[in-house]
Amino acid sequence: MNRTITLGVFPVKKPVSTVKESRIEARVSSDLKSRLVRAAALEGRTLSDFVVSAAAEAARRTIEQDSLICLCEEDSMALAIDLCAPGRDPSPRLRAAVARYDEANRSK
Repeated sequence: MNRTITLGVFPVKKPVSTVKESRIEARVSSDLKSRLVRAAALEGRTLSDFVVSAAAEAARRTIEQDSLICLCEEDSMALAIDLCAPGRDPSPRLRAAVARYDEANRSK
């Protein structure tokens, strides 16, 4: 049996500005616009709100997917064993990453 285990590395959420100061424009077919208008109406939202929300969700999923590492069961076990091995000191690179993480989250 070959299973896949997925590990996620997600950035720390930072406050999002709600000020809408940027603009996006797109040309679409009449058919697509009609479907978007209908879908927005079904959710009781404006077309702009519907399109922006859908685009934001698609962007979130794409970025999240890019942050995932998929390992087969054998590789995930090897990683777990390696991470739990006694007597291993963190590398300078790992220490630097931890320091950056701590610094970024210290202000919260």
